[in-house]
Amino acid sequence: MSKRIRNFLIIAAVLIVVGGVVSGIGFALGGMIPVSIGGGGIHVAGQGERNTVVDESFRNLSSVEINTDILELELRQGDAFRLEGTYDASAVTLDISESGGGLRIDSRSASSGFFGWNWGFGNFGFNTTVNKLVLTYPADTGFDSVSIKNDLGSLKIDGLSTKSLRAQLDAGYFKGSNISADTVDVDMNLGGCDITGLVVNNTTKFKMDAGSLNLIDSSLKDPDIKLNLGGFDYSGALNGSGRLTLDLGSLNLDLTNKEADLGYDIATDLGSINMNGRGLGSPVSTRSDTREATYLNIKCNLGSVDIDTK
Repeated sequence: MSKRIRNFLIIAAVLIVVGGVVSGIGFALGGMIPVSIGGGGIHVAGQGERNTVVDESFRNLSSVEINTDILELELRQGDAFRLEGTYDASAVTLDISESGGGLRIDSRSASSGFFGWNWGFGNFGFNTTVNKLVLTYPADTGFDSVSIKNDLGSLKIDGLSTKSLRAQLDAGYFKGSNISADTVDVDMNLGGCDITGLVVNNTTKFKMDAGSLNLIDSSLKDPDIKLNLGGFDYSGALNGSGRLTLDLGSLNLDLTNKEADLGYDIATDLGSINMNGRGLGSPVSTRSDTREATYLNIKCNLGSVDIDTK
C-alpha cells in the first residue's frame, strides 16, 4: 500500500471518529438541548428562564470540585472569593455547597425539547456562553486540590496555585495561564488545550483523544503525554523521565535544556526526526549514549519530531 493511500485512509478514519464523537455528544445529552455547529464552534442554545447566581460568602477555600454536564467554566485570580454566573434554568440544574473549606458545584442537564443540528462551517471551538460560572479567588490562595469534570463546555484558568489539578473534559476547549501545581492530570476526549506558564513540580499527565496540545513557557516534571489525534507544541524545560506518544500529529519541542544534559529514545513510523536542525533519519529510532537527568521516550506514529535545545 502506498504512503498516499495509507494517509488517505487514516484521515478518512479520523474524520469518521470525530463525527461519531460529536454525534455521540448529542445522544449523551439525551436529546435535550439544541446544538449548532457554526463559525464560532459548538454552541448550546438556551431555551428558557435565565437564572443568575452570585455568592461571596466563601472564606479560605482549600479545595474545589466541579462536576457538570454542560457549562462554560472560568477560574481566575482576583481580590476575594466570589462565585458568579448565569444559566438557563430549563436546561440545567445547579447545586452549590461548601463545607470545611471545600467548595463543591454540581450541575446536570434538565430534560426538555428535542435535539437538533444546524450545520455550518468554521473552526471547531467549544463554548456554552448561555450557561457560565466564574470562580474568583485571592491571588495568594494555595489550594490543596482542584478537580473539574465537564462533559460539554470550555474551561479557562487564569492564575492558579494548587497541589493537585485534575481536569476531565469530554468535549471542550481548555485555555490556561500561570498555573502551578505539584501534580497535573488532564483527560480530554474532543477539544484543544493551550496553556502558557504551566509549572509542575512532580508528575504531569495529559491524555487527549482528538485535539492539539500547546504548552508554552512551561516547566514539567515526569511528563506523560498521549495524543491520539493532534500535534504537541512545547516550549520550556522538561525534567525527569518523560514519555511522549502521538498517534497522528507532529511533535515540536523548544527546550531550555542543554542537548548534552538530555537523554532520549525516539521512534517514528512515518515522519522525520530533527535535533537542533540536524536530520536524524526518517523513520528511525535513536537513543542517547547515557541516561541523563532528563530522559525522554518519544513515539510518533504518523508525524515528524523536531527538537531544539539551548
